[in-house]
Amino acid sequence: MIQIRSLFSRWRGIGLAASLATLAVLGVRYLGVLQSLEWAAYDQFVRWRSSAQLPPDDRIKIVTIDEPDLSAGGQALISDRALAQVLRALAAQDPYVIGLDLYRDLPVPPGHQDLVAALREIPNVVGIQKVGHPSIVPQPVLKELERSTASDFVVDGDNQVRRGFLFLMGNQGETIDAFGPRLALTFLEAQNIYFEKLSEDYWRLGAATFKRFGGFDGGYVRAHTGAYQLLINYRGSGQQFEYIPFRDVIAGQFPPNWARNRIVLIGTTAESLNDVFPAPVSGIGLFQSPNRLSGVEIHAHIIAQILDAAQGTRPLIQPIAEPLEILWTLAWSALGAIVVWPGRIRESLPLFRMGSPKWQLLGQLGIMLGLLGVLMGSSYMLFVEAIWLPIVPPALGFITAGGAIALYNANQVNQLRLKNEILDRLANVDGLTQVANRRSFDLYLQDASAQAQKQEQSIALILCDVDYFKRYNDTCGHQAGDDCLRQVAQALSSSVKQPGCLVARYGGEEFAIILPGLEQAQVEAIAVTIQQTLVHLALPHPTSAVSPQITLSLGIAIAARPQPSFDPAQLIRWADQALYQAKEDGRNRYCTVWVD
Repeated sequence: MIQIRSLFSRWRGIGLAASLATLAVLGVRYLGVLQSLEWAAYDQFVRWRSSAQLPPDDRIKIVTIDEPDLSAGGQALISDRALAQVLRALAAQDPYVIGLDLYRDLPVPPGHQDLVAALREIPNVVGIQKVGHPSIVPQPVLKELERSTASDFVVDGDNQVRRGFLFLMGNQGETIDAFGPRLALTFLEAQNIYFEKLSEDYWRLGAATFKRFGGFDGGYVRAHTGAYQLLINYRGSGQQFEYIPFRDVIAGQFPPNWARNRIVLIGTTAESLNDVFPAPVSGIGLFQSPNRLSGVEIHAHIIAQILDAAQGTRPLIQPIAEPLEILWTLAWSALGAIVVWPGRIRESLPLFRMGSPKWQLLGQLGIMLGLLGVLMGSSYMLFVEAIWLPIVPPALGFITAGGAIALYNANQVNQLRLKNEILDRLANVDGLTQVANRRSFDLYLQDASAQAQKQEQSIALILCDVDYFKRYNDTCGHQAGDDCLRQVAQALSSSVKQPGCLVARYGGEEFAIILPGLEQAQVEAIAVTIQQTLVHLALPHPTSAVSPQITLSLGIAIAARPQPSFDPAQLIRWADQALYQAKEDGRNRYCTVWVD
């Protein structure tokens, strides 16, 4: 039972610090403050992973419409006739599906009827519409033939596209397939791989299980979760797919089997058509220039992601469950507290026992930075395996718990220092007069004598006695006597300004002043200054036999060059003899004993 209590006591502080740090971090997280930081960490992981370049995905081909294509057509949009010509050229190579990532809600003359005919003739052309606000209606023929899909993405608060859709709900409550997933399913169905609904939130497709995106998944906080969303697992940066310009297809300048058994996308990459989006793989890294992905490229990434997941070659990104994320944050908060917490746990590490406190602090900071590196490395390694383990909450919990313990330790050290100062003052300072006490005097005299011998310099001692102090006490009272001693002590302290000197209360109404390294003239000048200070102080003494004011008798002893055999007690005896002589000579004066 005693061992259990000891263990509980040892870990109680760590547990409390870790719990409070975790609660604070979770509170900040649920306010959304950490969301942008977690997005930035997520994007950096995507870019790091993208540095391992994959070969272009041969299953997906893209016909791009760029600025030269628009200029060649002589108008802002590709005409229906040119589009029909390209569709027929591609269909002749027997692709699995042709994805038309162009809005065609209105005719673009010339050749509208030619396009309508081509769309009816070619059964595997899939078009797009926009479901979100502002919505764009589908191409009428494709809507009639139920080959219209949604091209919408989810744009996060920092304008990055990290999420796509499997399907959405239309204005009439109907289910509308998302563009990329519809094209991927067409490809997979040719391989007898079909979607299987497991529940409202889970679907199975081949080797992959899709889970509906949640509002607090990963680093998100209260994210919009309408329809069925998924995180986009980008293949990487750079050219991930094979591209051919629209004008080359019209001219017939593309390989004869380029589109056979492939998914072919037709979309714009022209900046003037404003179909480009910021994405994690296109962000600005340390060595990357800014660029954006076109909508057709993002759709291609979604298609590749679904194909790979269904075929078991590249998994979907899966955020860990929120309870596990909380436990992960708590564990790192506890680790931060352990690193900084004083006691057996921390001191069992050799790094914390070496050298001065400065080196121990540097070692402590080094371990904390190293552990933060471990946190980042472990999170990144899991991300490479398509598991999103947030890094910001545990890192912040680690720093918060460690910082809280460090502040607590600093406060404890400061409190201990203050207590030690108080104890030291009580042990070395006279409580009444606030000058050094007898104990402090004895120690200082020993040290000063040893130093004088070592440096072959003089050491002087002045013993001061308040004249007729007993009469003053009996006449004026003990409180007045105490006040008199306090003012005399202040007068002595203000008269002795030389460095290395000490004013102490020697006992009763006697004071002692240690003066190392001064000549006789300097010491006697200090004695005169003391007497003048008392004259200016003008403390009344109605029963004194030498003056109506408080006066002092002073005995001065000076050892010119104390030898190794010199005894500091001898200096006290000489000063006491000089004090006795001053009293014999009528008080209110000083006498000096000089010893070579």
